[in-house]
Amino acid sequence: MVALRIPKNRSELRRHTGLAPLRANATQWGSTFTMPERYVRIRDEIKRVDAVYDLLQEDTLSTSAVRILLDKMAEMFPITRPYLSPDADIIHSLVFESAVVKIAEKRKAELTPEDQDAVAPFKLISEANVPAATTQQRARTRTQAHSGAEDFATALLRSDDAPS
Repeated sequence: MVALRIPKNRSELRRHTGLAPLRANATQWGSTFTMPERYVRIRDEIKRVDAVYDLLQEDTLSTSAVRILLDKMAEMFPITRPYLSPDADIIHSLVFESAVVKIAEKRKAELTPEDQDAVAPFKLISEANVPAATTQQRARTRTQAHSGAEDFATALLRSDDAPS
């Protein structure tokens, strides 16, 4: 049928029938005219999503505030729920996610043993439980932290000290 759109081939078709195939129209003016109308209709929602996106990039935003924002976005725009919910496909560990949410919302009493195991590698060592160490001992601990499965950054996050 595509070959019958060519002018030479259309003449052969015209000898047999009065019907002719439609020509391909490169410019779809109808959709071009409705595009600004669609934009005006969704402009306010675009501005809301943009405002949340800008706020998420701030350094001062806490994890619990991010979770609240994402939950509100999922309520406002239900189509985003599969992407923003705590059990979204992108979440690698649902147990870890739920534990972090409970900790961020200051609901540590609700942590299950599974939750505690999931966040145990990130628990900070409190100074009350650890005898005071000299600066040299802390520095040596930091440089030796690479042994085993831990890297320097993980050991630094676990320690309560500020980097010197």
